[in-house]
Amino acid sequence: MAVAGAAVSASPASAETAVRSAVERERLWSLQELLDEWIVAAWQNRPHDGLRDPAHPGRAFTPNEKYAALIEACGYVPVALSGDDYVELLPALWRVVNDYGIRIKDRIYDSEELGPMRRQHSEVQAKRGL
Repeated sequence: MAVAGAAVSASPASAETAVRSAVERERLWSLQELLDEWIVAAWQNRPHDGLRDPAHPGRAFTPNEKYAALIEACGYVPVALSGDDYVELLPALWRVVNDYGIRIKDRIYDSEELGPMRRQHSEVQAKRGL
């Protein structure tokens, strides 16, 4: 309700500009961030038919509840990963080692250590010799 003599709010155009400016300042989430948030906030906290317990056949459990039961029954032993373990967790891509090096996403990587591997057949039939 407007009061006589009070200042009138800004025009709709300036309000829209202010909203756009606020939205542009906000950082947008990536698809991966949205998926991660949904998994943590929703998926892990809702009961799943595949998570049933023989002791409680009429009840479906959440992933978090089953994980908690596992930890309670077996305990948790943190294990430090070795350097080789971290390397094994890295994504792997099959690439040809050409005379110029290796091309990944329109970038070329080259090193003297690649010399013996250039234009060599891998003998892995499933990868057609890559």
